[in-house]
Amino acid sequence: MNQSGWNLHLWRSSEEWNDCYSGVMTDAAPELMHIHDRAPIFIGPEDWEAWLKAPIEELHRFNRPWPAASVKVEVTERRWWRPK
Repeated sequence: MNQSGWNLHLWRSSEEWNDCYSGVMTDAAPELMHIHDRAPIFIGPEDWEAWLKAPIEELHRFNRPWPAASVKVEVTERRWWRPK
């Protein structure tokens, strides 16, 4: 589901993927686009209360890429997605 630039992922059980969880996605930082064009929205501790209690109209300020310098990328041999 995509509303106003937000990608919303809802939880559901899955025999294929086991436990599935929800996440809110945004564009990846430009430096990380070679890995994937989207990334989860990260909320820093200083913003936890605002994220949990602010009116929904104010949450759009969190819809921004997390700084690439703060993201640790580890390459694994395990494939985390199924090719289309």
